[in-house]
Amino acid sequence: SLLVHWVGWNEETRYLLSKAIFFENRFEIDSYYNLTGDRAFYKGHYYSDKAPGVAFITSFIHILGNENEEKVFIPYKLNQAVIFTPVSLGELELIKRTVFIILTSSLFGALILVIFAKLFSNTRFTLFLVLLFGFSTPIFVYSTTLPGQIFASFLLLLSCILILRNKIPFLSGLIAGIAPLFEYLSVFFLPSSLILFYNKKDKFILFLAGTILGLL
Repeated sequence: SLLVHWVGWNEETRYLLSKAIFFENRFEIDSYYNLTGDRAFYKGHYYSDKAPGVAFITSFIHILGNENEEKVFIPYKLNQAVIFTPVSLGELELIKRTVFIILTSSLFGALILVIFAKLFSNTRFTLFLVLLFGFSTPIFVYSTTLPGQIFASFLLLLSCILILRNKIPFLSGLIAGIAPLFEYLSVFFLPSSLILFYNKKDKFILFLAGTILGLL
């Protein structure tokens, strides 16, 4: 994909975690620790320091195979360590990484399309707004790489829609509670969601129960 942007440690650490989960059945990224600077060292093992949700839901794409293609790396010295950042990808790895991005970005775009379609009856105008939103805001930048913000935004927006439509408060809470698994900062959204139920005690309890379960 010409639009895929993949040159940072942020993206790399999530991809490497997905490989560790699929090929090694573990959360440690010891086999790939020198390929990203976004890592944490704890009790003799290296871990990704990013929210793991994206790696969890996309690790299955490695069923396509383990790439053994030649790559070009740029060495970068980080304190006493040397990090090797890839600047060229083989065909299989590019395909896998592109699928990663499509899976984590497309749902948010589809939900925006549904929302605009509900607001406006003109199909062409709706599509124009979606394209305008997608290509002229930071959403475009984030949807061409692999941080967790886009998928977390999808979950939070879906939760809001369910709340505003008074649909299944437990499910809306569960969805909102899962969002921090994809982007830690999503947790700051949860108090504002609870405010929407301030005068609906029964629904507030159900939403809160779902949120707590999601966080667990």
